[in-house]
Amino acid sequence: MRDQGSGVRLDSALLAELAVRTDPVGYLTITADVDPRAQATRRAPWAIEVDNELNALENRLREEGPRERWAAFRDCLERTAHERERLLDASEPGRGRALFAPVSKGRETEVVALQLPLPIRVVLEERPYVRPLVTALERGRPTGIVTVSRDALRAVEVALGVPSELASFALAVETEDWREMKGPAAGNPTQAQQTAPQRDRFERRLAGALERAIAARASELDALARARGWEHVLVAGDPRLAAPLVVALEGAGHAVEAVSRTAVGDAASVAEAFADELAAARQDRMVALAARVREAGTEAVEGLPGTLAALNEGRVATLVLDEEAVYHGSVAPDGRLLPEGTPALGGEELRFEPRLAERMIERALATGARVVPVDGSAELLGTPDGVAALLRW
Repeated sequence: MRDQGSGVRLDSALLAELAVRTDPVGYLTITADVDPRAQATRRAPWAIEVDNELNALENRLREEGPRERWAAFRDCLERTAHERERLLDASEPGRGRALFAPVSKGRETEVVALQLPLPIRVVLEERPYVRPLVTALERGRPTGIVTVSRDALRAVEVALGVPSELASFALAVETEDWREMKGPAAGNPTQAQQTAPQRDRFERRLAGALERAIAARASELDALARARGWEHVLVAGDPRLAAPLVVALEGAGHAVEAVSRTAVGDAASVAEAFADELAAARQDRMVALAARVREAGTEAVEGLPGTLAALNEGRVATLVLDEEAVYHGSVAPDGRLLPEGTPALGGEELRFEPRLAERMIERALATGARVVPVDGSAELLGTPDGVAALLRW
């Protein structure tokens, strides 16, 4: 099992590799959302749902024929019984689980586990069904949380639902050679009047030193954010201390949000404390992407026909589509993807494609394009079908 926790990460390369696999009999894909808190005393609800879907699929294959395909599918189920049990076992690592099993013998079965939920799906097609993983990859893009205090800066990353602490910078300020009045000398009212202003000057000097120390770390945090591919940086802590870091990171081109509270504990505790802010940031990125598409002019196309034409030409840099919508179309003999209702030209025979979105995702991955499934993309983009693309040229 490819487990995110053991170092094998879900990424675009893995998706692209899965998307080009084929099997003449079919590829069985199972995805599920597994609750690690579930009791092992009874069959889990997600397991029951998967079993029901598999039974329905088997019955359909038996009724539709040919018998050889149904028999191969039965053999595949027997061959993958152990992997499927592990896939649905709450004691195994990961919340979202995916299995990709070729029905033909002698081919490798792939199982992926990650810490983000996946919908329950049972699909049999010529290629693996990667759409749920594409959505998970986009939702789980790396985000940084930098907590700021008088003692230290901490950099926590949340990627694919997994929080981890990447760096911690101590902010020790040497104050031994600073002169601070600790209190008035006995019987000296003049010195008593000087104590408060002296302490205020000390605090201002300390705050200034901390701000400079924090700003000095900005270049290291900028390099970390770039190396890790952070889509967003959340800077949390006292606004007076965090301000120079926010300014520096924004000046370096990062999308930064400042939060005037902080969090303590391990990386998981920090991530949980800012879960709402991270979710809001993801939604803001979707809104910003939709606005970019609408304002891009000739550097973007909107609507299914134009997007399919750009995909066929390999011009798409970023594909945007509704994460749940179903699109129908056809595939030409030369592999061109066509919208529903396109007439055949020159006597070519078009093949009806009921899962056009999956073929679009595969084409985008094969050409190195980013795929961004969006909830409610039609409303955000202002297009009836919720499909658009940013173009390379």
